[in-house]
Amino acid sequence: TMGEVQRVVTPPLLFIPLVHYAVKDFQIREESFFINIQFRSTIDFISFSCDCYNAELIESKDLDKIKLRLESLYKHKYLLHITYNQEKRPVLYLQINL
Repeated sequence: TMGEVQRVVTPPLLFIPLVHYAVKDFQIREESFFINIQFRSTIDFISFSCDCYNAELIESKDLDKIKLRLESLYKHKYLLHITYNQEKRPVLYLQINL
């Protein structure tokens, strides 16, 4: 039997500012880079992570603007933060609770 497909609709261009925030550091330094973007969706949440190789992600006004937009869309039903993976690379992580 075929499994049921559940679709989750998000506002247009929701994730573009997150990617821009992650690569902004590279634009300033003019270095080559690559990022690993992952999406995950369950019945309970959607998550987005952007693993940044050779980047320095810091809290900034740009991140505050992204948080304001998320707050207006999802109230307190989201989590956005910078964390570090096992290789000590910064990861921008967003989780939206459904």
